[in-house]
Amino acid sequence: MSESASTPEFTSRVVQLTSTWPGFGGITHLMVFGGSYCTVGYSVGTDPHPTPANPLGIPFPGLPYRPPHLTGARDPNWVGHLITKYSPGANYVQGTKRRGFSALIPGVKASESRGSDSPLIVFDFAKSGARVPDVESQISNQFISQIGSKPSWAAWTAESSLFVTWVGINDCAFVSEPNGVVDVVRALFVAQEKLYQAGARNFLFVDVPPIKRSPAGLKSKLLKPTIHPAWNTALRDAAQKFALAHDGASVMIFSSWDTFTRILDDAASYGFDANAKFGGIWIDHLHPTTKVHDILAREISTCLNGAVKSGVSEGLELGVSSSK
Repeated sequence: MSESASTPEFTSRVVQLTSTWPGFGGITHLMVFGGSYCTVGYSVGTDPHPTPANPLGIPFPGLPYRPPHLTGARDPNWVGHLITKYSPGANYVQGTKRRGFSALIPGVKASESRGSDSPLIVFDFAKSGARVPDVESQISNQFISQIGSKPSWAAWTAESSLFVTWVGINDCAFVSEPNGVVDVVRALFVAQEKLYQAGARNFLFVDVPPIKRSPAGLKSKLLKPTIHPAWNTALRDAAQKFALAHDGASVMIFSSWDTFTRILDDAASYGFDANAKFGGIWIDHLHPTTKVHDILAREISTCLNGAVKSGVSEGLELGVSSSK
C-alpha cells in the first residue's frame, strides 16, 4: 500500500455557526496565534498599530519565517497572501508612495503605486518555535493585556473578528505516544476559553500537516507516523466539546493536512517542479515555500467564504477549490 493510500483523511469543516458569524465578508480584524507557519514578526508592544493602510503593523510582508541560510527579500506566508489576494472584497495593495514601503509587491502595476487599503487588519501574535504554552502566553500577555480592552486603535468586536490558532507541530515533536497529545490539546482549549471570556466568538482552528512526509519526517526514525493524526483527531474532539460548551461561539476547522496531502500526492498538477530542491514544496526540512502558503491562503479563503449562516448545519464539511 502506498503512503498516500494509508494516510488518514481529515477535512475542513464547520463545527458550529452562530449569529456572531457575519460571513468572511464581515470580518475586519484577524487575530492570529501560533508558530513559524503564521508569524510575520510583529510585536504588539513595540511596533506600530496595524491600520487599513498598513494592515500588518509593519511593512509588508513582515518577517515571515525564513531559513538562516537565505538572504534578501522575504516572501509572504499565508497571512500575507490572504490580505493581498484572497480577502473578502478588495485586496490590499502595497504602494510605493506610502511611507515605509520602498517597492511594489510582485505583479502590481505602476499605476497602482498609491496602493489600496486592506479590508482586514491583522494582529499576528505568532512566533517561530511556539508550542501550546507559548500560544497561551500570546493570548494572555499580548492579546488580552494589549488589545483585549478594545482600544480605539484596535476597535474589534465579537462579530467583526476572527481568531485563528495554528499550533501543534512543535508540540508533537515532544510527544512520544499518540495518547500524549490529548492533554496538550486540552491545555490549548483552556487558553481558548480565555479568548472567549475576553469577547472572542469566531474561532478558526488549523490542524497540523502530515509532517511525516516532510524532509525532516522522512529522515526521522523517531517520529511516529501516528502522532500528527492523533493531534488532528484530538483537535476535532476538543473543538466539538468547546462548541457544545459555548453556544455563542462559531467554530471552524481548516485542514492543512488535507491541503498538504493533495499537494504531496500530485505535486506536478499544482505546478511544483520535482527536480527543484525539496520539490519546490519545502523551503527547508520542515517549512513550506511561499507557493504552498499561497495555496493555503486561497483554500482558507474558500473555506471561510463557504461558511454561511443560512442553511449551514453542524458538521458540514467545507470543500476547497480543485483549481491548482
